Amino acid sequence: MKVLGHRLREERLRKGLELHDVSRATRIRLVFLEAIEEGRIDELPSGFVRKGFVETYAKFLKLDPHEVIKDEGETRDIPPLPFMKHRRKGVLVLAVALIFTTALAGGIYSLHRKVEEMKGKTQPSPQGKVQALGIRSLSPSGVKDEGKKPKEEAPQEHILEIRASHLTWIEIRKGKEPPYDITLYPGERYRISDPLGFSLKIGNAGGVRVIFDGKDLGKLGEIGQVVKLILPKRPPRPSPRGSSP
Repeated sequence: MKVLGHRLREERLRKGLELHDVSRATRIRLVFLEAIEEGRIDELPSGFVRKGFVETYAKFLKLDPHEVIKDEGETRDIPPLPFMKHRRKGVLVLAVALIFTTALAGGIYSLHRKVEEMKGKTQPSPQGKVQALGIRSLSPSGVKDEGKKPKEEAPQEHILEIRASHLTWIEIRKGKEPPYDITLYPGERYRISDPLGFSLKIGNAGGVRVIFDGKDLGKLGEIGQVVKLILPKRPPRPSPRGSSP
């Protein structure tokens, strides 16, 4: 990373540009540009957000971003998309269901054969008729069906849409799932849904619009400002009442 940062810095100085000029043009915060040039990876956002900043900086300097990153020997660290996880889970569930069905069918067939064999060996009863036991049957109307419960309605899905007007990195947490990062470029949109809601950390509040359940949340902040959102908003906890003497 230090070699890459040194190359970007030399190209910037060769063009006679200051870091403030690059920050204004790319909408990347000055502290991140300084960290890139000095190779301080731990001060940059993790994952492919960092790669997005490097690519944007390289494009601004008229360098081929893919060649720059390739020369550095770095690869993009992109987390698996949610639908990929779901697809793997679906294949696993299908395989387990197939194994279970095969085992169940084999067990039923084996049991059926044993019953048929037992029928063939059983001698007929010497009594012609068997008297029915005096058991009073219960009327269905007289028995309360306590086993049936009303079906629970599925929780309503919350829908989140993010529209970018400037380069923005965002940390997203869906419901109880682990958080992950994305980078949106100007004109891009990102749309997801979840019944529990979302927690967001937006690195460029003035560069995006957030629409939650069809409602535009309006201006979230200024360019370069970091904001955090919890959607839907949780009601404030009631303050504990003092006990009477």
